[in-house]
This record gives sequence, structure tokens and C-alpha cells, in this order.
Amino acid sequence: MSLVETEFAQMSFQEEDSLYILRWKSDHQNLNDDLFKEQVNIWLENIKKCRPQRLLVDTSLFNYVVVPEIQDWFDEKVFALYPQIGVQKQAMLLPEDLFTQVSIQQTNESPKNQTFEVNYFDNEQKALEWLSA
Repeated sequence: MSLVETEFAQMSFQEEDSLYILRWKSDHQNLNDDLFKEQVNIWLENIKKCRPQRLLVDTSLFNYVVVPEIQDWFDEKVFALYPQIGVQKQAMLLPEDLFTQVSIQQTNESPKNQTFEVNYFDNEQKALEWLSA
């Protein structure tokens, strides 16, 4: 298992399951659009190396609203890359905050470059079961 940790997130790869896990940390007071993009770029560099088929993105502690302009950037930057990497499924653990939850779902539900299955969960075990199915 490889592990990368930043101020805002922890990332790990379970090679035997081809599963990449991104866990957002709870402290987002200093997170802005530029720092969010920086974190996403770190994540992208790691998944390019690992080439996972499955992703678990834990946003249960995420408290940052992704605005529409950043959602579009995310689609072009991240989702366009997924087919080249081989990503087939992405499970999202959602936060309790409704505004953050909606922005995350909007980011994942309206991409032009969606070539993978995505599903939302409030329970990590259920998310992992769905990813393994």
C-alpha cells in the first residue's frame, strides 16, 4: 500500500484490489479554489502512477463547496483522464452538510467525460461492497 498525505487529504492505493482511496480531512478553513486544484493535481499524479480500476472518495469530512466553474475544471481535468487510467467505478462517501453534498453530486453527475460508474454512500462498508461487485 502506498500512502500520500497532504494538509487536506490522505491518499492510499491497495494494489491487490486495484483500489485507490482519497480521504479528505476535516480542516478546510484555508482551502480555496487554487488549493483545491492543487490537491486534485496531487491526487491525479498518484492515480496516473497506480492506475486503479476502482476509487473510493471519502468526502464525509469535506466541508468545501465546489462551485460550477471548478466542477467544469474537474470534469476536464479529472474525468477526461479516467479512461486512460482505466477507472471503472467510483464510490463517494458523502458529507452531512447539504450544500457540500449537492456540490459533490453535481460534480459527479453532469460531467461530459463520464466513462465510469459512480454511486453515493453514507457507509464505507457498503461502498466497498459495491466497488467489489
